[in-house]
Amino acid sequence: MPCLAFLAVSFSTQAYAQEVGPTLEQRLERLTQDMESQRLDFHIPGMALAVVQGNKLIYSHGFGMADLEEQTPVTPETIFAIGSTSKAFTSALVGMMVDEGKMSWDAPVTEYLPYFSLPIDSDDENAEVIMRDLLAHRTGFTRMGILWAGNQTSREEILRTATLAQPWTGFRKKFFYNNVTFLAAGEATSVAAGIPWDDLLEQRLFKPLQMTSSSSVTAMAQADPRLSLGYSWEEETQDWKALPMRQMDSIAAAGGINSNVLDMAQWVRFQLGHGSFEGNELLSEEQLKATWEKQMDMGPGMGYGMGWMLHEVSGHRVVEHGGNIDGYAAEVALFPDSDLGFVLLTN
Repeated sequence: MPCLAFLAVSFSTQAYAQEVGPTLEQRLERLTQDMESQRLDFHIPGMALAVVQGNKLIYSHGFGMADLEEQTPVTPETIFAIGSTSKAFTSALVGMMVDEGKMSWDAPVTEYLPYFSLPIDSDDENAEVIMRDLLAHRTGFTRMGILWAGNQTSREEILRTATLAQPWTGFRKKFFYNNVTFLAAGEATSVAAGIPWDDLLEQRLFKPLQMTSSSSVTAMAQADPRLSLGYSWEEETQDWKALPMRQMDSIAAAGGINSNVLDMAQWVRFQLGHGSFEGNELLSEEQLKATWEKQMDMGPGMGYGMGWMLHEVSGHRVVEHGGNIDGYAAEVALFPDSDLGFVLLTN
């Protein structure tokens, strides 16, 4: 979505990050005006933005409508599907298990899920898919979206069926985005921790980060009156079309979290705090930084860590990830060297 790219540039150019003269309040007011203009230009019904700097929430704002028919305005409390920005939560949970000696980034996934043995294309007959491979989209297998799109299949059945696929390219040769391998990482973490992935997420991240409006169960989001409705813009009719919310429970570890920008600002604080939140270390700095380290080239100037995309904007290091699912788009971006981050959620 162009608006997301616009925002990333806005924070890293002279106009915002280095401008001398206008006060912070004046710059944030200009940001509000610019974002509203971009929302209208790109036909976005509603969106919410939060900005964190120096471990503080310095800005949160809602734009447009969460429900066009009811004319319900978006506020910072409005709930959105965050799509694939969920992936970094899964990699953080793996990191916690690494801290506790229950997992290793370099352990074969079959140590945790014996049935999930992908038929990789490798000249090394002893090569095995390790956790790092799952989290960096480098197994050589591509999307497999048909396995989970209808949400009528259990997580284990999705993974067992995935092992019947053929690789698209050689093992660790190219970047191919794959939600099913992230599901495998989530289920492996569940085995290591001894509890379901959704419960682990709630106990180890949502609760300590005070993310009280977040969930990984679609029905819980749908029961929340603050949930925004998803839309698509129809060029032929020049109007928005309401979209049904996709059930994401079967692939939640890859893209099933629902949240608002206030909760997600807590997640940004945790990331910029190198694994600590309000004085409590939840994840070691070593393991958090491991998720920010490039594991695979995506393309010129762009790499992938474990749940994060890595590049530079105007000379500033950026750790970020987008998310897209029917009717919703999201972006979480960190500028670690400036202790700055933001989350943008849209319908």
